[in-house]
Amino acid sequence: MLVAAWLRPGSAYSADQADAFMVEVLQRTPDYTPEGKLRNIQFRGDAAFYNSDLMDLFEDRSNPVRYAIRAKGTDKIEDACLDAYYKVNKLEDDYKYTSSKPFYGETCYRMSHSKKNRRICFKVVFTQKEVETKKGESVQLLLIPHVFAVITNFEDLDPEQVINFYCQRGSSENYTKELKGDFFANTLSHRSFAANAFDFFLKCLAYNLFRFFQYRVMEGSDQNLTASTFRKKYQKAASRLSCHARSYYLKIARSFRHAEKFKRYLHKARTIGWIPILC
Repeated sequence: MLVAAWLRPGSAYSADQADAFMVEVLQRTPDYTPEGKLRNIQFRGDAAFYNSDLMDLFEDRSNPVRYAIRAKGTDKIEDACLDAYYKVNKLEDDYKYTSSKPFYGETCYRMSHSKKNRRICFKVVFTQKEVETKKGESVQLLLIPHVFAVITNFEDLDPEQVINFYCQRGSSENYTKELKGDFFANTLSHRSFAANAFDFFLKCLAYNLFRFFQYRVMEGSDQNLTASTFRKKYQKAASRLSCHARSYYLKIARSFRHAEKFKRYLHKARTIGWIPILC
C-alpha cells in the first residue's frame, strides 16, 4: 500500500525534507500488528537518503526502524572499505574477486556532522584494465577495485545478506513505475500547482483502492497482476448494460473466458467489509 506521497516542484532534490516525510510515514504505521506483536519496520534507500538526521530518526524511536541505505561513493568511504579489505586479503588475491564472485566485508564509519560510528557493509570487485607504460613498450595489466557500500543498523545479517536486502529495492521501483504508468501519476496537466497536487492525490487514492481490491478480493496469481493487465483481462470485454424494471443487468459475451471468476470477484467486492491493512 502507498502510505504517503508528496508532490514537489521538479527542481527539488530527491532527498529534500526526507526526514519530515518519514515522520509522516511512521506516524501512519502502527508499531504493533493486530496480534499485538511488535512490527518489524524496514527501510531501503538510495544514496539520496544518506543523511545522519534521517538515520537518527530511525534509531531513536522506541521501535527502531532497521535500514539499509546506499553510502555515497566518496574517496573517504572507499578508502575505509579497501582498508578493511586488505586487512584480510593480500594484493595477489585481487584477481579472485569478480562481479560473479565479489568479496563481502564490513567496517565502522563515522559520517561528517555525526557523533555515531555506524556499520558499513560493502562488496569489492576488481576489473582488468590495460595501460601502456610508454610508447612502444609492453602493456601493463591493472586490477581496478570497485566498491559498493551500504550503511545499516542491521546486526543480525552478515554483509552479503545486507547487500542483497538493499538490492531488493528494485521491486519498489516497479511499484513506482505502476503508479506512473497505470494510473498516470506522472501526467499532471493543470496550470495550478494546487490543482496538480489534488489530481496527484486522487491517482494515489485510486492506486490504493486497486491494491485493497487486489489483496481482499482477487485470488491466486491474480494478486500479482498490474492494473493494466487487470484491465486487459477483466475490463476490456464485450458486454452490454441494460435497464429493466428499475434493475440494471450486465450482459457479458459468451466468448469471455474469465466470466466465472469475474462474477465471483464482483460478488466478493459487493459483500466484503473494509478492514484497514495496517491496523
